[in-house]
Amino acid sequence: MSVGKNRPAHFLLAGSFVVLGLSLLVGLRWISRRSPDEPPPEQPTVADSGEDDPLVFESPEVALGPVTTPIRHSFRYKNAGASPLTLVHITPSCACTVLKPDKMSLAPGEEGSVGLEVDITKKEPGLHRFAITIDYECLGRHSSARASVAASYEPPVRIVPGSVQLETTGLKKADGEFMIVDHRPTPMTINRVSTSSPALHAELAARPKEYVGGWRLVFAVRYDPAKDEAKSGDVSGTVFVQTSCLDHPTMSIPVVVSRRERLRAAPATVVLPREPGGAPPRVVVRDSLGEQVEIDSVACDKTVRAAFERAPAFAPNVSFSLAIPPADSGGFPVTAVIRVTKPCAQDIPVTIRLADSAE
Repeated sequence: MSVGKNRPAHFLLAGSFVVLGLSLLVGLRWISRRSPDEPPPEQPTVADSGEDDPLVFESPEVALGPVTTPIRHSFRYKNAGASPLTLVHITPSCACTVLKPDKMSLAPGEEGSVGLEVDITKKEPGLHRFAITIDYECLGRHSSARASVAASYEPPVRIVPGSVQLETTGLKKADGEFMIVDHRPTPMTINRVSTSSPALHAELAARPKEYVGGWRLVFAVRYDPAKDEAKSGDVSGTVFVQTSCLDHPTMSIPVVVSRRERLRAAPATVVLPREPGGAPPRVVVRDSLGEQVEIDSVACDKTVRAAFERAPAFAPNVSFSLAIPPADSGGFPVTAVIRVTKPCAQDIPVTIRLADSAE
């Protein structure tokens, strides 16, 4: 009696096994029907197989410390992977010379080297870093490796600053200085100081008494515009220092002088009206040092008339007007020259043009 009651439960369990078996059969048949043109599953890449960045530098960061001469360093590297690799390109990070590698292809475990040359003496004193990047190929994958060398350029003798920059206005003298810093145990001896122009004067102003970051020899430089034949525009010259040093028998220091005219006229261009009437255009003359200005004369073209006060003033002005009828006023623009005698002798040019009919 009890067996008959449990019969439906047995049928249920058997049915479940049948459904599960059919499902597995259908799944296997679907997998077997995959198209032969369908690409196979992707294989693990080099990175997945544990060969990430197989090119390894022996010392990727090298510190050379203080140097006084050009650098030549050899970077050594190794193929630490399980597959061969080929160097494709080597790029420096600066204006360096990269020597040809001893090997372009490396078998697993094989080592190689490449040299780097740089003239650090052409750079400013201080710390510099130079690097190379090697691009290579391994198992069809492109990768790169980088190494660098750092060095502090400390020349035995240096000039601070490398050039002297001076500014002057009018006939005012301009002063500056520079130093020769000698880092050697015994400082050099200065035999003679000279310049390239009579307007430049230089002399040794202070000799070193103690070693403070080097032996510091201080030189004073003066520019006197009154002794310069060039009366306008910026000028340049050179200070020559002759020493007892065999490596530096004569040291040259460039000097650049920015000169401004003491007197200025504003505006620098005047527009004359064609029709009479109204206030004539004026030009104001000022001294950049704040002294009174005395105008001696104004030289003009015959087509222009100029009027001014001769008495000294802090801001004297010159007015301009047309001296002939507009119909006969060909030849514009013209230049008028304001001649000043005080506080200094200077000729100031002013451009004068005639207004267009629409102005």
